[in-house]
Amino acid sequence: MTSQQWQPAQGATLPKDISASFTLTTPPGTDIWRPEKTSDVFSAPYIYTVMNPLAFDRMRIILSADWKTKYDQGGLFLAFPRHDAPLSWIKAGIETYNGKPALSVVGTDRFSDWSLCPLPEGQRNATIEAVRSETTLWVYSISEEGQSQPLREIKWAFIDAMPSDKTSSDVEQLRVGVYAAKPTADEGTADAKLDVHFEGLDVQTRA
Repeated sequence: MTSQQWQPAQGATLPKDISASFTLTTPPGTDIWRPEKTSDVFSAPYIYTVMNPLAFDRMRIILSADWKTKYDQGGLFLAFPRHDAPLSWIKAGIETYNGKPALSVVGTDRFSDWSLCPLPEGQRNATIEAVRSETTLWVYSISEEGQSQPLREIKWAFIDAMPSDKTSSDVEQLRVGVYAAKPTADEGTADAKLDVHFEGLDVQTRA
């Protein structure tokens, strides 16, 4: 993994060793989601590092949890601050829906677009990779055999970082990291938290 300075946010605890396994714990009522103008939520605990978006190459993480309540989730994210518009962001990982964990990707420019892909029956972990290709971000699920399965192609991801009238010093810094969220409280135990376990965090940059 390339060397970066990592920071915690939204109540997350920064692990002593990012390259080892670690856990992010989230209380209920947290999310990263923008369905409309009047509902713009970025309250999930997360850890992150910052870089020029043109330096980003790829990011990979393995995650798992005791997924049980609707919308329990965790994964990786990329967040793009903008001078003249709300934050745009992409998150990818696992999210619980219809009683089962599923591979999940959300891309948010103006509003959030959500897609799901089923996990094999009984599987509660996944390896997720996000790879930049020019202005596009590809999100993949990586099998135990190392095979890449495309989950989402996000064409707009890096467009704002590469206009001809900007220099690299004019571009807002990209945030990349991992998060845990629990939008819905457990039935009967409203204050129960969710622990999302991560390992193999790897962020690669370009010169």
